[in-house]
Amino acid sequence: MWYMSLIWTILIGLIVGALAKLIMPKRDPGGVIYTMVLGIGGAFFVGILGHRLGWYGEGEALGFLASFAGAVIVLMLYRLRASRQTA
Repeated sequence: MWYMSLIWTILIGLIVGALAKLIMPKRDPGGVIYTMVLGIGGAFFVGILGHRLGWYGEGEALGFLASFAGAVIVLMLYRLRASRQTA
């Protein structure tokens, strides 16, 4: 049931996106909703990477932590790109 995995990834992405916003408070052009969407992107990227490389399996806590790290990295990259466009 791949769609359940997709739904969980989206939910975890929303949560880690919100947590990334709390960890890195700053006014973003997209606001909280856009930050949560970036969190979903980070969760997808790290989820695919982590599973392919065998770092963790389904339902492991390391997957949540990796998704959080992915969301923070995606948010940092977004802020770097946004600051270069305005400068």
